[in-house]
Parts: sequence; structure tokens; C-alpha cells
Amino acid sequence: MQEGGARCHFLSSPRETTSKSYMDLSFCMMFRYCVNIIQSKYKMRDKCEDNERLLLRLRCGDDRALSEMMERYFVPLCDFCHLFIGDMAVSEELVSDVFYTVWSKRITLEIHTSLKSYLYVSVRNNALKNSNNVNKMPMVK
Repeated sequence: MQEGGARCHFLSSPRETTSKSYMDLSFCMMFRYCVNIIQSKYKMRDKCEDNERLLLRLRCGDDRALSEMMERYFVPLCDFCHLFIGDMAVSEELVSDVFYTVWSKRITLEIHTSLKSYLYVSVRNNALKNSNNVNKMPMVK
């Protein structure tokens, strides 16, 4: 065991304990916690075989595969996005944008994780990007 006890894997030495590292760890823990709550709420199981077939059908241009994916993930992703945005209408729009991107890039899309992980990370990134843009908008009087 290293000096100072157990530490987060983000930190490589005791001198690197900055508030940014703790913020990264805190955000990571919050993200995992939120995903676990939403998965348990909807009793979602990541069926890898089903998702692989779904992706294969999607790449072949089967629009029913997109519909099936949206039926499976749309509501849980909207709830997850709502945690970041706070507005359900905007959350639904951002989740719809993710599904549109998946459909439009279906042929060249490379997913190195599970489909569910890819969708959750895409929604999270879209929500954070949107919240940054909202904060940068000038106030109109």
C-alpha cells in the first residue's frame, strides 16, 4: 500500500491531489449512480446479443431497428438527460438529436462499448455541451 492510504486511480502521486481531480471523481461517481438508478427504475438489462443484432440491422438500413432502439432507450435517456438539463422538453430534443446522429451515421458508426453505454455517454455529452452553450448566451433585456 502506498503512503497516504488508498487513492483514486485518477491520481498518480500524492502531490497531484487537486480539486479538479476530486471534481472529476465526484462527477464520475455521480454519473454511475444516476445510470444505476435509471437502469433499476426501468429494469433495463444490457442484452449484448440483442444490441449487436440491433446495430447490425441498423447498419443495414432497417428503420424498425431504430424504432426498437428508441422504444427501449428513449424514456430512460430522457430521464437521465433531465438530471443535467432540468427541462424535460429540452431533454427530449437532445435525446432525439442523439438518435438522429446514430441513424445518420449508422454505416460509419463505430461503437467500442455496449450500445447502452454509447447512448448514455452521447446523451451526457450532448447535455453538457448544451448547458455550456446556454450559460454562454448573452442575456437579452
